[in-house]
Amino acid sequence: MEKSGSKKEQDGQPPAAASRADLWAAIDVGSATIHLLVGALEESDGQPGVRHIESRATVLDLGVDVAQEGAIGEKAAGRIASTLTRYVKVAKRYTDNIVIAATEASRSASNRAQVLGPLSESIGYPVHLLSGRREAQLGFLGVQSSLPSVGCQVVIDSGGASTEVSVTDGRGLKTSTSIPLGAAVLGAGIDGDPPPPLAWALEAVRLGKALRMLPKAEPVGLWATGGSAHNLVGLHRSRRPARTSRLSMAKLERSSRRLLQNRAKAISKRTGEDPRRVKLLAPGALILGAIMQHYGAVECTVLAPGVRDGMILAAHASPDDWWKDAPARKTVPATRGIRRV
Repeated sequence: MEKSGSKKEQDGQPPAAASRADLWAAIDVGSATIHLLVGALEESDGQPGVRHIESRATVLDLGVDVAQEGAIGEKAAGRIASTLTRYVKVAKRYTDNIVIAATEASRSASNRAQVLGPLSESIGYPVHLLSGRREAQLGFLGVQSSLPSVGCQVVIDSGGASTEVSVTDGRGLKTSTSIPLGAAVLGAGIDGDPPPPLAWALEAVRLGKALRMLPKAEPVGLWATGGSAHNLVGLHRSRRPARTSRLSMAKLERSSRRLLQNRAKAISKRTGEDPRRVKLLAPGALILGAIMQHYGAVECTVLAPGVRDGMILAAHASPDDWWKDAPARKTVPATRGIRRV
């Protein structure tokens, strides 16, 4: 099932204020979903950012397949290829600046090279495999301009197969880590719809062990991006999050109770969300709630930008090696050539 978030998709033409050279497209082969973002680079108050023009998403459940089989199956590889081919075609209506990345599910797959190599050749653009560290850096870049300029902040980017956590000093990145545990991977260990209480509790124990990997910090603010946070916000209202939204522990408690008491199809019917996404919400809430509790926070601010914004900013600043790990001091992209607004 594909979702689209742009009124521009009907004619596929760049907005009047931006040329093809000003536009970028980022495609993220994630663990639960393949996303496309087309955006225009903009600078506001000295901070680089991306104005969203078109976005699309297709649920593929790659993280569940890899968690269960250890590899990308033939059918999954075919779905990835067809989705990427379609998204590249959409992106080329706007721009030739197209970057593609694969994340944790692909990193964990034993046959990643056999799948990603031929895939790059067939679509005509390289599919770069991000390290966990680089994924965290790019997620941070995507939200950097939205963070306060001072104080210790923690940024959580939780997806299908991994969760990236970054600690900052204001808008400066201090450290980041990637935990190979996301909603799809955690959910793969929970049978039943809705999840039975004992299986839920046992996966919570597994998550508790993973939390030992989190960087130490005493943040004054927690910020979240990624599929889990965005979809949990969407569970409480009928539209996607604005530039910022809030998720409190109380909301996560209400969400968890609802998700543990109702079948995914019933929730899907009421919300219009894909039932495969709904099944990821309970483990996603567990991950976010556990990290918030770990840092002593009662709520976090959910930001609309994320790793695809970071991909665009990084590729504009360093087109030849944007996907490679960078020292913390180099995570701030250059603003030269970005239109000021």
